[in-house]
Amino acid sequence: MHAIVFGQSGFGKTNIIKVIMKELSRPKLAENSVPCMFFDFHGELTGKDEKHFVDDIGAKILDPSAGLPINPLYIPRDPDTGKRYSFLFISSQVSQTIGSVFELTPIQITILETAIESVYLQNGFVKEDPKTWDKPAPEFNKVWDALQAMASEETNNSIQFAVTRLKPLFINNIFRGKNEGIDMVFAGPTIVRLNALPNIYLRTALVNFFLVQLYETMLSKGPTKSIRLAVIVDECKRVSNVPVFKELFREARKFGLSLVNASQRLNDFPEDVISNSGTIIGFKMMATDANRFSKELGSKNRSKLTFLLQQLEVGEAVIRNSQNMPFTVFKTKKAS
Repeated sequence: MHAIVFGQSGFGKTNIIKVIMKELSRPKLAENSVPCMFFDFHGELTGKDEKHFVDDIGAKILDPSAGLPINPLYIPRDPDTGKRYSFLFISSQVSQTIGSVFELTPIQITILETAIESVYLQNGFVKEDPKTWDKPAPEFNKVWDALQAMASEETNNSIQFAVTRLKPLFINNIFRGKNEGIDMVFAGPTIVRLNALPNIYLRTALVNFFLVQLYETMLSKGPTKSIRLAVIVDECKRVSNVPVFKELFREARKFGLSLVNASQRLNDFPEDVISNSGTIIGFKMMATDANRFSKELGSKNRSKLTFLLQQLEVGEAVIRNSQNMPFTVFKTKKAS
């Protein structure tokens, strides 16, 4: 089941994320635990003050500034045929994801896609020969070499702009994997320390790469009625308008992927994300969000509820889901 959490800073969002992670992890009941992954934009759970919590749930901290054993060019298998996807499909998927995050134009996205395709071709992948698609995936940093080569051969402004815009993605050498996917996140709680990266573009790009790869992994595993993985995204406004994010909210649940997304504003969430969320939790909020949330809750006295939502105390929240209709006001417990 998907959920969204929102409210003003300092009123309990981080604490309830910790409560959710601890409940999912359940270290004393390992057979009932659910692996969870938290994308930490501000380092709220990776500082010294949170060491006890991290140790308590047995979380692994991934520091992208030190490199991740993941390769975005890794080619997964089609769940229906068991065969590898075409490298042309991966080239398009990766270039579209990067393009949406780094705000590239359609022409610049095409340039990036061409660079990725050339890297596959240089490593022995052949369009007309699917058997070659089983070869080890090229290293991601080879795409940077291809882009630089294109820039040196042509004076096209679009190429020059693309190289300039994408430089931070490659010079920080985040993706250092060779032929690895992301199965490691299914081993237990994982916290990705996004604040270790120098800018918001890189942080957002990394989240989107993870989401794409997770989605493909879930598809390959097939439908399930149980939760295989819970993904928690802080500062959801950074990724909520990326196509794969919306697709995940619509489709991922039947494949065992549960999404919990937090942001300061209800208006940070697109309408289809709200409509596909089985649980909505709101802490103290601004007037515009209170007005919208009161409408979502279907209250007969909207003006009174709108006022109440703006007066919630620290740790106090309103929840709506199938067990709390139309809503319940509750006090969150403090995560130890």
